[in-house]
Amino acid sequence: MNLARDRIIQGRFFVQKAEEFSSDREAFRYFLEASIVAARSVTLLLQKQYSNVSGFEELYATVQKRLSEN
Repeated sequence: MNLARDRIIQGRFFVQKAEEFSSDREAFRYFLEASIVAARSVTLLLQKQYSNVSGFEELYATVQKRLSEN
């Protein structure tokens, strides 16, 4: 399985759980934080997965630069 895609699915799962527990402040916070942790790991997993693919580093550097300007 693609680890980055799985982590995106995991993040969505935690967001859905946070919505289900919106009336329980503590549970909502825990699920929301878990979704953020999952989402932040996606780029690291992509870098690891595609580190051996020719041209990926250049592409990734271009995307990082564009995002930093936003």
